[in-house]
This record gives sequence, C-alpha cells and structure tokens, in this order.
Amino acid sequence: MNAVFVIDEIHAYDGWTMGLLMKTIEHLTHYGARFLLMSATMPQYMINLFKKYLPQAQIVRDTQLLNEKRSKYYVFEDKYIQEADEEIVKALDAGHKVLVVVNTVGLCQQLAMELKEYNPVCFHSRFIQKDRKRIEKSIDNANIVIATQAVEVSLDIDFDWLFTECAPPDALAQRAGRVNRYRDPQRDSRVFIFKANENSEKLSICFLYFLFTNIWWNLFLFSKINRKLY
Repeated sequence: MNAVFVIDEIHAYDGWTMGLLMKTIEHLTHYGARFLLMSATMPQYMINLFKKYLPQAQIVRDTQLLNEKRSKYYVFEDKYIQEADEEIVKALDAGHKVLVVVNTVGLCQQLAMELKEYNPVCFHSRFIQKDRKRIEKSIDNANIVIATQAVEVSLDIDFDWLFTECAPPDALAQRAGRVNRYRDPQRDSRVFIFKANENSEKLSICFLYFLFTNIWWNLFLFSKINRKLY
C-alpha cells in the first residue's frame, strides 16, 4: 500500500471518532500508508497524542501565518454576551457584517429572537441536513449570523466583527478565523470576547471528560485488536 490520506480539521472530531482514527492510522502505517493531519488550531495534548502513536511524524507549523495579526481583540471578563445587544446593533448600523457565536443552542436561539428585526441567520447543530445546507448557502448574504460551534469548521465565510462567548483557545481561534479571512491590513476587523455563561462552562467540562474518556477507551480496545492481528 502506498496510499496518502489527508484528514482536515483533525481537532474537531469527538472522542469516540478520534480513538477510531488513531488506531486506524496506527494500523495502516504498518502497510506503508501516509497521513497528512491538518488543523489551524492543533492543541498541544493532541500533538502529544500523535507523537506517541506516530513517533516518526513531522510537525509543520506555518509560523508566518500564525504571527500575522489581522484583528483587534477586546475582552470583557465581567460581561455576558447577551448584555452586548447595544454593541451588536451599533455595529450593524455602522454597516459591519457581524458574526455572533455562543456555546449553547438555547442562547443562540434566544439572541436570534431578540435581534429578529435585523433578520439574523440562526445556525446551530440541531437542524436536519437539508435545512442546514440551505442555511449555509444564505450565510454569505447575511448582515448578521448568530451561531454555535457549528460555524467553526468547514465553512468559507468572512465577517467584519465577531462577538463571541469565551471558549477553549482552539475554538476561539477557529471563530476568529471567520473574521477578515483574507487578511486585509486596511480592514477594520474586531473580535469581542465575553464571559462564558455558567451552562456553557459546565458543558465544556463534560465535553472534555467524555473526549478523553472516549479517546483512551478506543485506543485500549483497538490495541487489543492489533495484538491479535500481528
């Protein structure tokens, strides 16, 4: 076998799928397969995981791209994003294309209702595939999109200003990547980061727990299978 596999946004897979991928990669490399694992936000724990199972792998970083600052950042440690409606409206009235990203579907729907007079596109993971595709096509022409983590990957979209709840660093980087996507130095692009709501903080802790549990459980299961194969 001399196949080459390209896996983009490798960080975005859930724990169960990541465990399956890691053991599949480890298994196929024994037959000469090669892999390119890509992400704009590769967390260190994941790099360490790849090093363990792919010790010969080479890590390539686009340092020039990473060092290019394209937006101004503003952090509000004591303010929730649902209290930023005036700032969002002002940005829209000034003609900016606005992206709002929150950590839960409920808050996404709430903000979409509160700003309904501005005809926001509401985008989250609970839509069926047919509706999701239709909504994705409408994003480019929208002045304001209110979304959850569903907007972080697989979409080539570009906004002027981002209003986001605080989230893990890799998620924030993905969200910020939807602002001034083509890195125009003359463009007024801004990222506003607000305090995470209590519910989203609890969800993040639960997510991390299940992520690591599923990854290591799958690695354990497939290591037993591999011992039988070889």
